[in-house]
Amino acid sequence: MNSGKGHSLWRGILFMLIASACASLLAILTVYTKFVPPAVVASAHIVLPVLIVALIADRSVWAGILAPSLRPALVRACFVAGGQILHVLALFEGQLAKVVLLHHISPLLFPLLAWAWLGERMGRLTLVGLLFGFTGLLVVLQPWEGASLALDFATIAALCSGVAATISKLLLYKIARTYDQSARTTFIQTFGLAAILSLPLAVYAILSPGETRVAHSAPEMNGEQLVIVVIAAFIAMAVVAIVDQLLTDCAYRLLPNAELIGPFMYMAVLFSMLFDWVFLDRVPGTPLIVGAGLVVVGATLAIKSAQDGLQRRVNVEDALE
Repeated sequence: MNSGKGHSLWRGILFMLIASACASLLAILTVYTKFVPPAVVASAHIVLPVLIVALIADRSVWAGILAPSLRPALVRACFVAGGQILHVLALFEGQLAKVVLLHHISPLLFPLLAWAWLGERMGRLTLVGLLFGFTGLLVVLQPWEGASLALDFATIAALCSGVAATISKLLLYKIARTYDQSARTTFIQTFGLAAILSLPLAVYAILSPGETRVAHSAPEMNGEQLVIVVIAAFIAMAVVAIVDQLLTDCAYRLLPNAELIGPFMYMAVLFSMLFDWVFLDRVPGTPLIVGAGLVVVGATLAIKSAQDGLQRRVNVEDALE
C-alpha cells in the first residue's frame, strides 16, 4: 500500500514535468507562426488538438461528453480560450523568456486558490518552497536594477493569461477529482467548447484588412516556405498541446493535493530558458540561472512536503486497518 501510493506520487510528478516541458515547447513553436494573426494561432492551439483527440476517441469517450461535468468544462473553456489569445498576443509583442515567466505565475497563485477555494492546507515546506520560487521570480526580473514590470501591452497580456491559466488548471483539478471520467473526455469537453468560442475571432482576423495580418514581420522566406513552416508548426503545437493536457489531467489524478501542482508548473520556466537557448540561441544570463536554481529548490521542498504528508496519511490508514 505504501509503495503503491509512493509510486503514484512520483508518476504524477513525472507527468507534471513532461507537461511543463510541453508548455514551454508550445511557446517556442509559437514564435515560428509570428506572421499569422494572433487569433488564428490561438484558435489553432485549441482546434487542432481537439480534432485529433476526437478522431481517435472511442464510444466510451463520446458517451461522457454530455455528463454533468460539461458545465464546469464550459467555465474552464472560457478561461482557456481567453488565456490562449492573450498568451499568443504577449508572445508576439514581448520578450519570450519574460512572457513565459509571467504566463507561469500560477505557482504563486495556485496554492493560495487551492487553500481559499478547495479548503486545502498548505504545509510549511510548501510555503517555504513558494517563498523560494517568488524570490527566484524577483531575481529574474531584477526590479532593483530598473528592469521592473513595465505595464506595457505584452506584460499586461502575459499577466492576464497567467491568471486565466491558473483558474483553468484549478478547474481542471476540480473536474479530475470530482467526476469519474477519462482524461480524453475532459479534454474534448473543454477544448471543444473553447474551439467554438475562439473560431469566430479567428475568422474575423482572417477576413480583416491585410495590414492586421502583417503587423508582425515574417522571416526571410518565400510564400511556399512560409506555408510549410506554419503548417508544420501548427501540427507540432497540436501534438504537444495534447500531450501537455492529457498528462496534466493524469498528474492531477495521481498527486495527493493541489498545493504540489503549483511549484511544478513553475518548472516550465526552466524548460523555456533551455529551449530558448537551444532553439533560438539565446544564452540565459546569471539572473535567469540563479532564479531558476531557486525555483528548483522550491520544487524540491514541495516534493518533500508532499511525501511527508502522504507518509503520515499512509501510517494512519495502516494503523486503522
